Order: sequence, then structure tokens, then C-alpha cells
Amino acid sequence: MSSNKYLSEAFAKALLTHAQGILQPPILRVSKNSPCTVCGKPDWCSFTGDGALALCMRISAGSVRTAQNGAYVHPIYSRQEMSAVPTPFIKESGNSEGDRADADHLHRVYSYLLEDCLELTPEHGEHLLLERRLSDTAIAANLYVSIPGPLDWDDMCWALHNRFGDGLQGVPGFYKDKGRWKMPRCPGLIVPYRDVAGRIVGLQIRRDGDCKPKYLWFSTNPVKFPCGTSSGTPLHFAKPDFAHRTSKAIITEGALKADCICEFEDVAVIAIAGVSAVTPERLVSELRLFVPELNSVVLAFDMDWQEKPGVKSALLRLLFGMRQAGFKATVRTWDINFGKGLDDALIGRERMTA
Repeated sequence: MSSNKYLSEAFAKALLTHAQGILQPPILRVSKNSPCTVCGKPDWCSFTGDGALALCMRISAGSVRTAQNGAYVHPIYSRQEMSAVPTPFIKESGNSEGDRADADHLHRVYSYLLEDCLELTPEHGEHLLLERRLSDTAIAANLYVSIPGPLDWDDMCWALHNRFGDGLQGVPGFYKDKGRWKMPRCPGLIVPYRDVAGRIVGLQIRRDGDCKPKYLWFSTNPVKFPCGTSSGTPLHFAKPDFAHRTSKAIITEGALKADCICEFEDVAVIAIAGVSAVTPERLVSELRLFVPELNSVVLAFDMDWQEKPGVKSALLRLLFGMRQAGFKATVRTWDINFGKGLDDALIGRERMTA
């Protein structure tokens, strides 16, 4: 298989039949001996008998569509295929941070942290449900959680230390103190960043209150934290298979915004940490590597770029850089009265028409 192709021939055929509304029988239920390959649980989910598709009832990230019973349809990658999907970090010259673990290991550690150690508070849940207009299914599937969690902080750090030991070396957000692995504590909502294969490769914290900056990376710079690892600024891919199939995507700021946009539009959305957080050269390089089919992009950044010269300049650099690289690139605008961000505008329009 070519290193820039992520879908096996068997999966491509299964996806084609599924896209045409034909899901090949038999559909098998997961069990303790054959748990769901997406969420790892032994109940509620199912998979196709040909081994090409998983129908997960819990996790939407990385799915290609929703089945009639509400299940999220995912490709089942083989170990060989998963290892062929590159880790979405391209280090820049002069970077002094510790080496990050690979994407599979980051996903393993972060999934355990989000699923087994932390929970979503009612306050954060209401924000996502009522203000962000995310469905309860999407909220659960995307694994948003809150800091602090239900466990005592020291007990949780001790549990992570016991489970992974020095396997936490190279995982951003962890550091060593007196021989034990710990995490810095920062109250807020955790927003996962996922790569093109749906693996969690980074976390951001949306801080409570009026803190500035509002978002912080779950990161431990080794200059300040012993044995720490910096998060870098990974891209986030929401509904990436739409980009594989349509060759189109929206590019916006922030994973939470990208996830919200996907609630309203059937389109791939790729999030960068901020309009100035990535150079045009790096963005083009990563998009070519991870989504080689992509040729048309729409930049959808907060509309206040029209009033902020620095933000406008950064946006134009991205726009012209992508056009020079051969992308059909445009900028999406809307009536700012609906909302500053595209997610706000889509929510505003929905409320006006409700």
C-alpha cells in the first residue's frame, strides 16, 4: 500500500456499497472476545462480517457516516495500515522540546485519561449542549471532559503513573516530580485534537472564567517541567473522510469550533490552533501528506479579522500560500450579526429559523 493512501482496497469497496445504501450482511454484535475496534467496549456496537466496517455507537470522530440505527460507521484498519498513517507532527528547525511519543501511544494514554479518569461536569455539559448546540451523542463521542475530575488529583496522577510508568515519557502534559509522573492542574474543559485516523494526539484546555488566553495546550515544556514534552500545535481533523471523498474541506481555528461546524454541515473541517499558529508552508505540507486528495479549501476564521490588521495579514498569508501551492482557496464570510465565528453564525441562523 502506498504511504499516502489510508484506505485499503477492501475497505474502499465496502465504503462504496455503504455509500450507495447497501450494507453487506451479516452484521455481527461485539462481545468480550471481540470488542468494538473503535471504542474497545464489548456491548452495544457491531461490525460487518467482512471485517471492513465497524459500527460504533459511542465514537463519531473518524467515522464516514451514520447508519440507520445511529451507529457511527468506521473503517477497520489493520495494524499494518494504522502504522502507515503518519503521526501528524512536523517538527520545525530549532525545536528544543522533548521527542513526542507516536500517535498510537498518545491515543492510548489520552483515551485512558479522558475515559477512565475524568468526567464532564454538568456546567460544561450544558455549555456544549445549549450554547455550542452539540448533540448529547456528539458530546459523549468526542470525549470532552472537565478538570478537575471525580478523583483526587494526586490519586489520579498515581493511577496514571502505575498504569503507564515511564510510558508517559514523550506524552505532552506529563512531567516527573520526585520520581513520580504528574500533570499540571488547570480547571477547564478538555478538548481533544484528533489526527486524520481519529487518534487523539493532543489536548487543549478551555479555561473557566475570564482567563486569558482562553485556551491552553495540555503541555509540559521540558525547560519548565522535568522530563516534560511540549504539545506542539497539531492539526485537528473532523470528518476527514469527507475530504478524501469530495476533495474539499473547511479550515478554521480550534478543534471545538471544528466539531461544532460539523454538527451543521456535512463537510470535512480541519482546525489549526490559530490563524498565526501555523505557517502556510507547514499547513500545505501537512495537508498534502495527510489528505493528498484535497484540492479545494475554504478558510473560515472569526469575522473580526476585518477589524484586526495583524489577523487579516496572517489570514491573507495563508490564503495566498495555499493558492501558490495549487489549492483552490477562498475565504468564507457571513453577516457578523449572526455571530463572530462560523459556528456562532450557524447556531444563530438555526435559532432564528426555529
